[in-house]
Amino acid sequence: AVAEARGRLEKAGDRYTVKVEQLAAGQVDRSAAIQADAPMPTTSGSLYLETDKGRFDFYLSGAGMEDNREMLETFADHVNQKETGVTASVQTQEDGKIYLQLESETGGDSGFTVKGTLAGRLDIQKTEAPQREAVYTVQKNGGEVQRLTSDKNTVTIDKGITATLKKPGTTQVSSITDAAEGMADNLSRLVDKGMLKTSKIGRRNEYAALVSRADYQ
Repeated sequence: AVAEARGRLEKAGDRYTVKVEQLAAGQVDRSAAIQADAPMPTTSGSLYLETDKGRFDFYLSGAGMEDNREMLETFADHVNQKETGVTASVQTQEDGKIYLQLESETGGDSGFTVKGTLAGRLDIQKTEAPQREAVYTVQKNGGEVQRLTSDKNTVTIDKGITATLKKPGTTQVSSITDAAEGMADNLSRLVDKGMLKTSKIGRRNEYAALVSRADYQ
């Protein structure tokens, strides 16, 4: 799905075209890539994270572990045990080598710095992707296109309507009275689960909850 929308339409016939140009992303730092199955790692040292939540000190060691993958996964687990605002993970390249990735939250002053002897030994220096905002456009009922930015991926589409941006692309958001376009089964399932509610519009009761077509592709 490009985006998932929630809320209530002002009018049942309202239709929005949402185009996601890029998602909000935090700062991303990574280590040098290493062989995943290299046995008996010995890398160890201090790692200092400075974020908008404070300074966090770690001493990590790969001694006694089976291979480099276990070592980096253990390092990531230790970082993630603290509320640093940075998420650590182990990523795999196409050539099979692995690296430690550190990614900050989106929104606000979410940059960070990495220091310490372990940071140097793992070569955690280069920022792979800079902190950036989400960029998206909204067009209501074929009218003027608004180009907007947000420091988070949960955004306001219109009064009473929010959307979580998932990936670049274009999607249509409309009321479930559009069920004639092949969404009836999915909508019925959501109603059964209590995810959609009815609202009185004019003299008739019509569904006024939102549906993004991309949710059903």
